[in-house]
Amino acid sequence: MKATLISLAFLTVLISPRLAMACSCAGTPAVCESFAAAEAVFVGTVTRVEDKTVKAPDGREAIVGQTANVQVEESFKGAKESAMIFRSYGTSCDTRYEEGQRWLFYAYFNRDDKAWQIQGCDHSTLLERAADDLLYLRHLPASAQKTRISGEVRNGASKSMMGIKIKVTDGQKVYETFTDKDGVYELVGLPPRKYSVEPDVPNPNPQREKAIELLKSLATQLTTLQSAENRARIGVNIADSLWAHDEKRARAIFISIEDDIRWGIYDREINHPRDEYASMVFMQLRTDTLARIAKHDPELALDFLKATAPTYENPPRSVIERERDLEVKLAAKISAGNPDLALKLGRESLNRGVSNELLPLLRQLLKKHREQGLTLYKETVRKVRDVSVKESRKTLDFARALAEVITPPLADDSAYQELIKDFGPAPNRHLVMLNGQPGLSALEQVIAAGGDVDDMVEIAQKFPQNEGSIYWAAAEKAEEEGDSERARKIAKQITDPWTQRRLLETLDAVDGITEISDEDMASLEKELNEITRIENRIDFLVNVVSGSTAKNRAKALKLLDETAEMLETEKPAKNRILSELALALLYCVEKSDRGLAMMESLLPRLNELIDAAAKLDGFDVHYMRDGEWNMSADGNLGELLTFLAQNAAYYAWCDFDRAVEVAAQFDRSEIRMMAQVKLAQSILAGPPKAFRVTRGSGY
Repeated sequence: MKATLISLAFLTVLISPRLAMACSCAGTPAVCESFAAAEAVFVGTVTRVEDKTVKAPDGREAIVGQTANVQVEESFKGAKESAMIFRSYGTSCDTRYEEGQRWLFYAYFNRDDKAWQIQGCDHSTLLERAADDLLYLRHLPASAQKTRISGEVRNGASKSMMGIKIKVTDGQKVYETFTDKDGVYELVGLPPRKYSVEPDVPNPNPQREKAIELLKSLATQLTTLQSAENRARIGVNIADSLWAHDEKRARAIFISIEDDIRWGIYDREINHPRDEYASMVFMQLRTDTLARIAKHDPELALDFLKATAPTYENPPRSVIERERDLEVKLAAKISAGNPDLALKLGRESLNRGVSNELLPLLRQLLKKHREQGLTLYKETVRKVRDVSVKESRKTLDFARALAEVITPPLADDSAYQELIKDFGPAPNRHLVMLNGQPGLSALEQVIAAGGDVDDMVEIAQKFPQNEGSIYWAAAEKAEEEGDSERARKIAKQITDPWTQRRLLETLDAVDGITEISDEDMASLEKELNEITRIENRIDFLVNVVSGSTAKNRAKALKLLDETAEMLETEKPAKNRILSELALALLYCVEKSDRGLAMMESLLPRLNELIDAAAKLDGFDVHYMRDGEWNMSADGNLGELLTFLAQNAAYYAWCDFDRAVEVAAQFDRSEIRMMAQVKLAQSILAGPPKAFRVTRGSGY
């Protein structure tokens, strides 16, 4: 079923744009209509093209038809062969094929020519324009069971716009969602009726262009860094943020990181325990980089994983298992877009032994790509039945988890019966644990870690004794996907009043809903005046600023000014500089110039501290590694710099140009580069919804 009508209420946004055709179309059908009408629907690559030409009156050759050989990559319907032949006939409604093009085909078989063709007014399109259709096709059959409103948002340069708020209304109720990395938005399950769709497209932002140019400039400086760790860490941050704006450059940076990661893990000399620790740092950096690449291109992530894999002979079992688990986790990410590759990786993982990481992959494939899922499920059951349980406690635990996590009708019934014949029926849910985590069964853990929101809500309803943690995770996932309304509905399903209230307060804070009234502000001001210790006063002000509104901004600034005056009477010491940094941040949150002015005055002192720490490296904390500052939160200075980096958004959105200039005052180039990267990333990510101090363990 589909929504009856969508009215477009904007000008520059393209909804599901198609290849321009010279013929006249009465309109483009919905994706579900095109899917139902076509005989074959698949993704394929044009491998060879033969042009049929005739001589025009002016003597030039004109193309009047084409024969194209197409290699099938991913089939959704009817493509039973690995290669297919397409013909076009030179009409105004025919397309022009070129070798190497990747298409989403909605194909029809011409029985007279014994070849396939597409229609000019359906949904066939080049793959880079097919994100909306693929979102529908890759979630069949579930996506066909509900109403669906979807589209794409692109700018004037026809580039996808990520994170754009979309408002859909029937005149009485407003629904909201956000575009994904491909510029696609989707709302499912709405009542069938007439809707209008309006994107909240931001005005052209010169700051975004400045941020992109800054990242490009910083990318050219990567080779000036001495430390392989810093080249990789700063490089992956730049590439991650540049991908949507300069994919070619971002790819090149990700690939260039491979050598640095490989050196840090496998090639560096181990002469000291610190060298062993450094190798562990690179190992974590490898995992983080893999996750970032996978967001953009899972196949590139797989190439990165293999390029940075151990090359030494006879690696220990722990290394083999680690590589296997990383690969199968990646397979789960790949499964939506490339189920055949996910199946291949799952099989390779299975050949190296059973792993609990295989369970989320199996569930995803069985739900969304049943053919590949059934193949892997049956092979997994055969694997565990072939292994001697007496020799492998791990196999026994895995088999029991498999019996609980995947049951008919999701599982193949005959294979499932064979499984429980050998291992017994699914045991009591409290007896099957993954990774030694008490309180959650295998099924709950798999769904909570890798399921979709519907799965999580379902499992919370099934096992009420664990509903709080599962509902909380489901609400957070819905919020991450831009569905704030659903996140709140999920929160209200929690039966424990205290947990429900905490979750709703957390969601309010994320969305910037928490506000302090004028009456509350007066009460807070009175309470603040009774606090004399600067550190306690600033902690209190964090709560004031996080709830201040445009109406009481002046009062919030007044409270900050009073605290700043008190701070000037403090003796220079560690606590004073920490308090000054915190106060500068609060001023920036309130969009006051005084915040960055304070940062300008603090930079010389920070440089002195950093210089002293570098000269005395190892006296208290090892801040240096391979000749440069390491970007960790180790030690007081490391924690301080990490605090600044992870709250960069508030400095950037106060005054981006001035913040970049302040960051340029860092004497050490690696710290200056990372600071400017964080500022640019903050602009591209959009303004923070609400003020929340971020603390973490590194960059």
